[in-house]
Amino acid sequence: MEKQREKWMCQEYFTYLYALRDSGITNMWCADSYLEDEYGLERADARAVCSVWMSECKKSIDDDKKVDFDEYEKHLIGFRYDY
Repeated sequence: MEKQREKWMCQEYFTYLYALRDSGITNMWCADSYLEDEYGLERADARAVCSVWMSECKKSIDDDKKVDFDEYEKHLIGFRYDY
């Protein structure tokens, strides 16, 4: 059960990071602080998530397979109105 929760959370974090990247409001090297604020992660955990996400971006040309577009759109719209 814990493994399933981790997989779901990782997918949500990745969707958030794709939306953050596409919003253009920050350089992705600073994305860990956004994860800390949005999800209450510890700095080390946020950095680990960002590191894995960046590795996945390098491996994948087709981002569509990793993104829940309803969640993506919700985050992207939030970034546009927050900043």
